[in-house]
Amino acid sequence: INDLLSLPLNSNIHAYADETTLYLSSRDPSSLEPSLQEDLSTISLWCLHNRLHLNPTKSQLLLFPHPRSSSQLLCPRIMLGTIAIPETTTFRLLGIHVDNKLNWSAHISSIVHRSHKLLNLLWNVSFYLGFSSRLLFYYNFIHPILILGLPLYYLSSPSSSTHPIYSVQKRAIRIITNTRLSERIRSSSLFVICGVLPLPSLATYHSSILGHSILTGSCPPYLQSHFPNSSSSRRSTRASTGHKLPSHYSYIKSVLKIVVTFNSLPLSIRSLSSSSSLKKHLKKHLLMSL
Repeated sequence: INDLLSLPLNSNIHAYADETTLYLSSRDPSSLEPSLQEDLSTISLWCLHNRLHLNPTKSQLLLFPHPRSSSQLLCPRIMLGTIAIPETTTFRLLGIHVDNKLNWSAHISSIVHRSHKLLNLLWNVSFYLGFSSRLLFYYNFIHPILILGLPLYYLSSPSSSTHPIYSVQKRAIRIITNTRLSERIRSSSLFVICGVLPLPSLATYHSSILGHSILTGSCPPYLQSHFPNSSSSRRSTRASTGHKLPSHYSYIKSVLKIVVTFNSLPLSIRSLSSSSSLKKHLKKHLLMSL
């Protein structure tokens, strides 16, 4: 279905496996409805020619109003055949919960809810498992939930919003090390014992890996486009700029934080060319900083 992505559409289109997303922005909200409707008609015709069927019940419409807009936007009526696509305030895209205010509260709540269930299971079986098995349980089941969309939700949210996730992680570390709350041991010491990065350091870790991939030109083009002049940065250019990502006034908030996070790392880490070496030395550096 690769030719689906090359259809002449008004909207931008992203597809991964069986997930296809159309997105469109405009200063004139009234122009959204005819543009989206035209695109859906084009896609429906393409599906008909390829003997595929669109399921309206699995399609959703999400409207992102401008945060400074004082007037309430009317949701466009978009039809898929004879059925109107229902409007929603949040939806799940590749495991990440996106809401219409982009404050990631729905995704954070989902992380906390799913992690608590697994923490209770870990607590129940911890008496029958050794330290290494408990740590393996954490990395196999809890850790993947925490890092899903981590640079997005952590860098775009206040610390008060992400604190419940950090609390979940600290509880997991105490279960792994068999440490009671009454034992006055700093959480940072327990993280070092387990070799696990706490949530703030984990966000720095993944943001820095992303920054490194942008600097070396190994990230996908749709991410590279958000970082002006970085795609042309080769080894000589990186060396002349101190192996830093270029600063730019047009960066959005979360992208700017990635740039600042990566550029604040020691030169000995930023200058590493191999991603595997970067991950190894970066984790060691962050654990030593606790």
